[in-house]
Amino acid sequence: MSKKLILIRHADAYPMENNDDTMRDLTDKGKESISEIVPGLLKFIKKPEETIIISSDYLRAIRTALMLATQCGFSYVGEHEFVRNGDFSELIRFIIQCKSDSIIIVGHQPILGEWSQMLTGNPLPFKKIAAAGFKLDEEDCELQWFLQPKFLRDMR
Repeated sequence: MSKKLILIRHADAYPMENNDDTMRDLTDKGKESISEIVPGLLKFIKKPEETIIISSDYLRAIRTALMLATQCGFSYVGEHEFVRNGDFSELIRFIIQCKSDSIIIVGHQPILGEWSQMLTGNPLPFKKIAAAGFKLDEEDCELQWFLQPKFLRDMR
């Protein structure tokens, strides 16, 4: 079993109002930044049509994942609470049970950095719309690349 996993932090969102973090939508700048990284992101994905994408159950992550799915040709298969709450055992269970060998997860900091550390021993400082690619097999996980948004944009 060898799978590719890409972790992406959601795009820029509006500030929290009324103490409701769940419904923060993307700013225009955030939406634009998604479109700007698509060409760079696609350089790392051989078969976008065979790639699934999931997200946290917070609106900003859902919207980021849906925009990426639409622009890249990924299959959006829904939002998951474990992406928001950082349940690492659920992450591993999801990866193992997933039929696709190419998985993208859109989530939040500090959880993405913590998962990176648990997977490889390297905590990663995900800025908004940063991405990291991992190769997982039955006994090992290897960080293959990590790019902040500026470098993803520059790969056009």
